[in-house]
Amino acid sequence: MKHYRKKLLSLFCAAAFTLSIAINSGAVVTPFWEGPLQTNNSDAIVSPLSDNIVWRFKDVNGKLYKRLYNCSTAEWIGDWILVG
Repeated sequence: MKHYRKKLLSLFCAAAFTLSIAINSGAVVTPFWEGPLQTNNSDAIVSPLSDNIVWRFKDVNGKLYKRLYNCSTAEWIGDWILVG
């Protein structure tokens, strides 16, 4: 009978410990930001974090040149470079 009581007591302690962890963890796990959710994507404004920069090429008298172009601001970057 003593062995049965020890098992029952250890089971009760384990259950109480598990329950106390479950109750306390609810207070720890909270969302960082609790603002309204945006459901309509047409209201969203997307702004890029970096510029879209590409190489542009031109052929002058059989010689190939390249130059960087910023598509975000529509401006040239640097000078024409002879490729070959």
